[in-house]
Amino acid sequence: MLVKALQFLAVPIAVLAYYAAFFMCDSVEGEWQSRIEKFWVDVDDRARLSGTKTVALFNAVARVVTRGFNRVFGRKVLSFQLVGVSSSYSFAGMFLIMGFCLMYFDYLVVSRAPHPLSETMAKGFAAAVILGILALLIGFILLVIAALPSLWPTPLTIGLSLLPALFWIGGWLNLSAFTQISETN
Repeated sequence: MLVKALQFLAVPIAVLAYYAAFFMCDSVEGEWQSRIEKFWVDVDDRARLSGTKTVALFNAVARVVTRGFNRVFGRKVLSFQLVGVSSSYSFAGMFLIMGFCLMYFDYLVVSRAPHPLSETMAKGFAAAVILGILALLIGFILLVIAALPSLWPTPLTIGLSLLPALFWIGGWLNLSAFTQISETN
């Protein structure tokens, strides 16, 4: 009974902790201030200057969104950070989808195949499980690599985020060279 009561209390406490972590900050005077409240005060001040609250709200939202995109992709329209982060997120998505699909395939095999599995099916199932776990692992690693430049925008993290794109380009160059060699023979 006590465990259930503590679990019931854990959810509101966790929500309050997340709210405090994401939306509360120190003001100039050292007091706690809500970022949401500060946002609406800024919108209200801008509305007095521009005349309409709608224009002020959309301008404030545009500033927040622009700040977020600049943090993730960089300030320049075309930069190493943009190429690295977008390619890392793309490859992370591809590997995560591939891993989830393989794991779903494994679930379907286990739930619908006759038991015991034949030796060929067991080997195929084991290979699909290993490939699914490997794809999920690579996807999560690429997701972390993609997020690094927005957290710490240093040349090292930007260079790390470029690695998936460089591997992809290197793979295509090797494939192109291999096909040219095989065509000449």
